[in-house]
Amino acid sequence: MNFKKTSWIVLFSLGVAIIIGYLVMVFLHQERTVNFAQKVDHFKAKGVPDFQLPRLNFLGSSGLAVSLSDLNQKIVIINFWATWCKPCVAEFPSLVALSKLYQKDPRLKIVAIAVHSSEKDIETFLSAGAPDSPNFIILMDSEGSVASSYGTEKIPETYIINDKHLLLTKVISEQNWVSLDFLTLLKGWL
Repeated sequence: MNFKKTSWIVLFSLGVAIIIGYLVMVFLHQERTVNFAQKVDHFKAKGVPDFQLPRLNFLGSSGLAVSLSDLNQKIVIINFWATWCKPCVAEFPSLVALSKLYQKDPRLKIVAIAVHSSEKDIETFLSAGAPDSPNFIILMDSEGSVASSYGTEKIPETYIINDKHLLLTKVISEQNWVSLDFLTLLKGWL
């Protein structure tokens, strides 16, 4: 075989491989999008998965494990975050502010689940301003297994559920949890 023919065959094969790779990526993305929508619909109809994770007290040390089934507030805000995630770090103060606004309201619980973060990193993060409200708890999902069971791919990601643990809404990306729009929505749920 001559060099030109060999080069053409290699280029053609490479082109076919690229096209096949692209089609596989498109298919997988569509499949993931369908699975994501199905999961959200399932959570709205059947409820979100229960979990049990270690609780961090506001001095950073681990405490007893907390299960979702232990929480019976009318509204539970489950926020997946990480100490290394810039949008999460930017969002955290508004979650703390929300907890302070509702600190005397037993109908609301905020559950901040630290994903893929070490206890030391969380302790360092909290030393700058830990929430001091009884309706705010911090849990550790160091392996990311709970986040994965919820279908969380990007953080911050928040699931707002009712007292039957049915999903009311899922919020992807950084939010201002004390915005007038959200507070109006929350008031309607409570």
